[in-house]
Amino acid sequence: MHKKIHSGMMLTLLLISVLSLGFTIQSAKGEWTGTAYIRADGSIDPPTAPIDRDGDLYTLTGNITSDADGIVVERDHIVIDGAGYTIRGPASYPSEGIDLSGRTNVTVRNTHIKSFYCGIYLWSSSNYNSITGNSITNNGDGIELWESSNNSISGNNITNNSYDGILLGDSSNNNSISGNSVTTNYYGINLYSSSNNSISGNNITNNSNGIRIYRSSHNWVTDNNFTGNKWDGIWLHRSSNNTVVANNLMNNGFGIDLLLSSNNIVAVNSLVNNGFGISLSHSSGNTIEGNDLTVNSEAGIELYMSSQISSTITTSLVTQLTSVLRCAIRLSGMAVILRVGTIGAISITVTVLTITVVQIKTFWVVMESLILHTS
Repeated sequence: MHKKIHSGMMLTLLLISVLSLGFTIQSAKGEWTGTAYIRADGSIDPPTAPIDRDGDLYTLTGNITSDADGIVVERDHIVIDGAGYTIRGPASYPSEGIDLSGRTNVTVRNTHIKSFYCGIYLWSSSNYNSITGNSITNNGDGIELWESSNNSISGNNITNNSYDGILLGDSSNNNSISGNSVTTNYYGINLYSSSNNSISGNNITNNSNGIRIYRSSHNWVTDNNFTGNKWDGIWLHRSSNNTVVANNLMNNGFGIDLLLSSNNIVAVNSLVNNGFGISLSHSSGNTIEGNDLTVNSEAGIELYMSSQISSTITTSLVTQLTSVLRCAIRLSGMAVILRVGTIGAISITVTVLTITVVQIKTFWVVMESLILHTS
């Protein structure tokens, strides 16, 4: 039932994508057509489905084309090896390439999954499910987890899905997302009301938004590459106590964007050639520390109606800021950085002004009509 939450928007986007790609779903000669079931007793239904069983290993022996679901799994503690074959769907709602609802300890690997409403679907599926080494393309959502925890998503190519590349929703906690290539989706990775997840070592490129973390807490986003995402590389929205560390963000609209978010840590990230390096709007109590902000065209750090920024924000600027094109820090509304050396409504530490430790000649702090400049 959870997958219906954004069905209207996803269906529209999926249809637009299908039309724009101009592909038609056809069964190649010799392809098997229908929905295959792996039943709770281990049997394959129907027995003509191109799946070979060897104990708990189920291996595809041919392509599957379906006008509904591709494979529905009703058994725990098994491995499904696609062996490089393709499961192709009807590009319509509702359909899942592989349905893992209610499953535990199921591995899905080496499978091409295309043209479903959702490529791989987990609902109430927790503990040691693994999705690894798959190609999941041209679906509505690539992978969906709802109320599913302690699972692993690794080493997949997740490309050109109309809405989410990977979605974790409704208390999908303690999952690991690592080593994936997530490209040309609307949201590359989308967390909704989910906590304590690890997102590391992924290449997240050319999506509308790289990662959105919404109403979620205590997630770790580390050692990822974000390149060419249209709006945000990383977007924290109404989220708190998340850690964003050691990521590389280049050529995104916003490198890291915090909206209505508090008590997050943003540290030791490299932000180069973005529109805005780091933006905080209506956000408080966040720590910005040790980030490399280089050639971000609008601002290295933008603060709008944000307060109680940790003093470590100045350390990152003084030690790492180079060649900012427009301004180092832009302040709008009521913003407070530190309580040392008050200028008007803004408090600025003397450390910010010791800009001579970096090799640029001018440094700007902008707040509406107030401009502070030092050489």
